[in-house]
Amino acid sequence: MNSAMPWTIPLEAINGIQAAVAGKTVADYQCDWVLKHAVQRGTEIISEASRGLPDEVKALQPDIPGRQVRTIGNVLRHEYHGLADNIIWVWVLTKPR
Repeated sequence: MNSAMPWTIPLEAINGIQAAVAGKTVADYQCDWVLKHAVQRGTEIISEASRGLPDEVKALQPDIPGRQVRTIGNVLRHEYHGLADNIIWVWVLTKPR
């Protein structure tokens, strides 16, 4: 079990996604099964963790679109068969920071 505090887990996912996609293109993402699934799993972790953040923590970063972060996790969990790689790629490049 990870001994990290719960709020550090999504930070690890964000850092991991950023490291994994550094220097990559959407074509790299589309062709690399491991990269694609690592990014998707990290995104699920971020999404799920965002659900448990207290309002006072959310207020510290009001520019983060909480509803979109929660929704992308639902899409990955339930509608992955219709998921467009370009949507995830744009999300990865613009959201996790």
